[in-house]
Amino acid sequence: MKPLPCLTTPSDDPNGRPAPRSAKGKISSDATQRWMADKKRYAPWHYESGVMMTDRQGRCVLPPASVKEQFHHLPVGWTRDLRDHARHKALANGWHAGAARLIFTMAVFAATAPTPSAELNPLGGTAIDITASLWQGKPPLMGPGPGDYDDFDLSYLDDPTEHWARSRIMPHPDFRDAALEPGLEQWLEIWRRMRPYLPDLRHAVVEQIEEMVIDMSGVTSQWFASLKPHVQKAYFSQQRTCSLQLPVLRTSERFGWQDPDIFDELTRGFRLLGPIAPRLGWRKRNDLRYANPLEFNDFIDKNERYVCDKLRRSRVDPCWEQLANEIAEDVRLGRMEGPFTSPTSWPKKAVPLATHTHTSRLLPGPEAHKPTCFAFAVHQVGSDNKPKVRRAEDWRRSFANATVGVSDTPPYHDVSTYVRLAVAIKRVDPSARLLIWGLDHESAYRQLAAEDPDHTWVVLPTPHGITLWRHTVFQLRQYGLIDDKLAHSSFEYSKRLCRALGFSFKQSKEQPPEHSQVIQGVDISVHADYVMVQGTSSRRQRLDADLVAVLTTDRLPPHEASSLAGKLQFFCQALMGKSHAAALRPLFARARLTGHGRDNAEWRLNDQLRHGIGLIRWSTSRLATTADDWRPSDEDIPQWGRTPPETLRNGWGFVATARGQTFYAAGRVPHWFVRKFASRRAYIYMLEIVAQILPLLVLYDRIDQHVIMFVDNEPARHALSKGFGKDESINRLLQHSWRYIEEIRLRPAWQRVTSSANVSDAVSRGDLRHARAEGWTLVEADWDA
Repeated sequence: MKPLPCLTTPSDDPNGRPAPRSAKGKISSDATQRWMADKKRYAPWHYESGVMMTDRQGRCVLPPASVKEQFHHLPVGWTRDLRDHARHKALANGWHAGAARLIFTMAVFAATAPTPSAELNPLGGTAIDITASLWQGKPPLMGPGPGDYDDFDLSYLDDPTEHWARSRIMPHPDFRDAALEPGLEQWLEIWRRMRPYLPDLRHAVVEQIEEMVIDMSGVTSQWFASLKPHVQKAYFSQQRTCSLQLPVLRTSERFGWQDPDIFDELTRGFRLLGPIAPRLGWRKRNDLRYANPLEFNDFIDKNERYVCDKLRRSRVDPCWEQLANEIAEDVRLGRMEGPFTSPTSWPKKAVPLATHTHTSRLLPGPEAHKPTCFAFAVHQVGSDNKPKVRRAEDWRRSFANATVGVSDTPPYHDVSTYVRLAVAIKRVDPSARLLIWGLDHESAYRQLAAEDPDHTWVVLPTPHGITLWRHTVFQLRQYGLIDDKLAHSSFEYSKRLCRALGFSFKQSKEQPPEHSQVIQGVDISVHADYVMVQGTSSRRQRLDADLVAVLTTDRLPPHEASSLAGKLQFFCQALMGKSHAAALRPLFARARLTGHGRDNAEWRLNDQLRHGIGLIRWSTSRLATTADDWRPSDEDIPQWGRTPPETLRNGWGFVATARGQTFYAAGRVPHWFVRKFASRRAYIYMLEIVAQILPLLVLYDRIDQHVIMFVDNEPARHALSKGFGKDESINRLLQHSWRYIEEIRLRPAWQRVTSSANVSDAVSRGDLRHARAEGWTLVEADWDA
């Protein structure tokens, strides 16, 4: 037996290949003959009889490919998908699997394991991988989600007996677990499980993302170079690099981000007019405000008439110079372009802004009219309690907002969000000491590109003439609340993370972790057993001075109404409950007026404005500090009230349970009161509201602070819950009702009941048989008084 020679590749030449010189004189004559007969396909030594196989006739043959596979310890049929010539060639060029396995085994056992430079992570993977795995396969949730769901909603019941029984054991919302957004619920569970490790994990994640930014700088530069010029301007930083970093996309994909379309919009820009795509985590709208958008051609016609009318009047804002300086700075930073020449159809020609060198020459502007709005000053009070002027643009009055079609609404986080989050944390760990920190985004609302810059033209009138500009970007404050052991790491690493991804903050507005923070004139402080919310005296005095000035001048133009409403809304919402809501409606109504064709002298105060401003002044002068316990004690748990009304023939009726005793009453609303509510809508609302408020008046010394109330009219329930409606007479009734509710510190919660499940239906119609049979107590009073 002779050892088998190594496999060699077959010749690709049909004439074969010559024998190597080293084989001269070493090959037998029989082997040479067989080699010549096979057209010299392989090296001549493969044709020696000792290394060949024999067929059934005893003839010497070369090993087939299937045998060569076995020579190399390969599975049978490993190369069967190749043609025969290619099979032999591949086997000759390949490794002997058995030999390779032996060499690999020897190398593994002979190698010395290196000593790790750092302790290996027992969870495995990178910091981002570990953090993503904490969600246990579920992507991070954002915002409140598309809709509301209440486990205790009884509005689907039609049987009055079942509804009555279940309503008596139904918990008030204040006694349920804190209602958090899904994303905050998700975070709270991770905080509970990973609390000791979060500072180290935050540090590791931020460091990894900072490294990713460096590693992907070339990819980011290529992406930046591919953007449209106006999008490049939006992302061009003062360091002459792209401010938006692509690791934000890779990290979001790793966490299972469910809105990939937003990254396409980051590339091409965000749409400002027309239909707007739904956003991740936003709540579905329950109104028709944006259900019927204005057609673009109709918008252009209305917008041009509005612009031409404004240009003919050409009112110059007293703060025009501050606005002009801000626009010039935005031009320098690439956020705006201009100044431009104006369309020929306009009644006035645009002029340059000569106060700055880079804006002293006009650029060629649009020939025809484009979507245009006007800049105006908004007067606000900063977090430092100092007045400041900010530039706003009249997208609503110029009809641009009317083109928008959208089915959802972004989440809004007011003071109650912080309170609910604090309550939820305290329920997980009653010993947690909570701190609040705050960061204010640099150039808020000016960091993202617009899809079409031709939709963003803006006019600023000056004493020297009108100036025309165009945005390249469209017009975020961030607050956090966390326990003191983690607060400083969350504050610092939030800054580092956002800075790495291209989002910067104002250092002057930073609010490091403290037990108390002032947000827009509202002081929020977290204590061991409660959270306190109170207004600062300086903000209260400044707001009162603004209201007095309006009453003294007896004049309130729309833009001033918008500014005043903006100043009041957060302050009132945080401290005045629902009683402010109806009082602010006249301000918002005045702000919505376009002023098209009106003389400024007509902006006198009407009765609604005087009444609303008077109520707000009265309320702000009596604002009391509000403090909520983390959870009411057991003895505070009430017997729930129940007051569904009926509205037939001016009739009202209620059934109320308080501390184990059930009361009922019925009557009619007198004509002198009814005639104040002339419209059909106001009449129906009035009857519903009266039936809800009367038991609170006559049973105030018997009912508990927390009351659940049922109403069989959904619009009335909405108005009662929100504190305002669409009718001015109803708003006045709601204002005074809520002032009474808040003065006696009631916490009503309204839910809808179907008419068929309404146990007070018979009572409201004067049928008292069931009430008497049940042994309920009749409440007697001078109802007309």
